[in-house]
Amino acid sequence: FNSRSRHSKRVYKRKWSTPTVDGYGIDLEYEESRQSRYAVKCDHCEKWAFPDFVRDVYIPGFSDDFLKFDRDDLNNPAYEISGAYIACEHCGRSLDNACADPKRRRWVAAYPERDKAGWWVQPFDLISRNPTSKVLRQLREYDRVKDFHNFVLGRAYTTENAKFNESLLKKLTKLMLAA
Repeated sequence: FNSRSRHSKRVYKRKWSTPTVDGYGIDLEYEESRQSRYAVKCDHCEKWAFPDFVRDVYIPGFSDDFLKFDRDDLNNPAYEISGAYIACEHCGRSLDNACADPKRRRWVAAYPERDKAGWWVQPFDLISRNPTSKVLRQLREYDRVKDFHNFVLGRAYTTENAKFNESLLKKLTKLMLAA
């Protein structure tokens, strides 16, 4: 698309992708952008919130950090998946209805002065199609938690053992050059 539209006076470049690794590829592009995302006005406390699935998902019966939740937990009868919701960061009550109401949400840029546009689209941005419980149940479809975070939640997810250790890489490069 980009190479075929260069003759136009209106050149629009778009990069649509799934972030996979922190600080690389589309994740880096977003970090360098205006970083727009949905703000949602809670219909309980009337405060604007910036929901984040990992931080704000509430699963009745599950009280640990969501990063410790995995597909086996979907079978735990103590966790009420069907009652899960996105919690308001201010009052803790459900934002799900507010997420579904176009009058209660808007795109907000963290860095409006930047030239590069970038939007973070999350599953609850279209909550009528992606209710919280349905998003959680998609964990079953992935053997690796990383893939769920990348492809369903639309966020980079890099485990410590998958990151480059720059100092080790430099040492190894020096050793290889010396040999």
